[in-house]
Amino acid sequence: MRRAAMVFGVVLGAWCAVPTAFGTAISVPESGAKYGDVPLSWGVTWGGAGIPTDHSAYREITDGDYTIRMAMRAHGRYDYDETADPSAPIYYVETGKFGGSGLDKDYAKWNFAFYGAVVDATGAAVTPPNNYCVKLLYDFAPPANTEASEHGSVTFTLPFQTTVNNQSVTVNPVQDSWNLAMGFLGTDSTPTIDAPSISFDPNLNGEYTFRLAVYKVSCETELGAVSMKVKAVPEPASMVALGGLGLVGAGWGFVRRRKLRGKA
Repeated sequence: MRRAAMVFGVVLGAWCAVPTAFGTAISVPESGAKYGDVPLSWGVTWGGAGIPTDHSAYREITDGDYTIRMAMRAHGRYDYDETADPSAPIYYVETGKFGGSGLDKDYAKWNFAFYGAVVDATGAAVTPPNNYCVKLLYDFAPPANTEASEHGSVTFTLPFQTTVNNQSVTVNPVQDSWNLAMGFLGTDSTPTIDAPSISFDPNLNGEYTFRLAVYKVSCETELGAVSMKVKAVPEPASMVALGGLGLVGAGWGFVRRRKLRGKA
């Protein structure tokens, strides 16, 4: 599986401290966010190839001369599918480990993807005088409505600053597709990663929430966020999802799509 510069750079790059005292569950959908096809002009790839950009949570936030673009989506890994709710960022995925003999054999059968960019009035990527602070919340706990304070978090700047071959590099947009079973998400790395207090088990059915929020440079004033919910259920995911809603045979609009090979 490919892991973009974000994976190692998040430990090496600039950071900011964000308040973490959240005592409520994450709202899905997030107020002000949209759900549907991410605009093609954004150039969203989630850091890979063949990962769909439809049925995604996304939004634009204007801050003076700059616009912050944010997006999120869950998707099945390689030949595994996800089932997307037609009206909200809720995804049904298959419980279990990916399998095989590769380094990703113990990964879940699904990933969560995210995107962030800062652009000017023409839509071109820019580096503002002061970077924005971004916080990604992720959930290891299977029960529904996990409080935000119990989520893990990754904190980084946007545009993202990292070091490659001893040279400072600015990454804009920042985008990637991660798996909850990736080791770095379960390990504290002060000050960028605050891991959950429990371990993630891909074999457990459950509900997982995610949130991507952007803050002013002080990292205290939130400008906006996108969020989503992932429900891990036994195969076939689409039928379980529909059955749970009493909609099997109703011809209702849940979307399940076979995706291209070559993405993780």
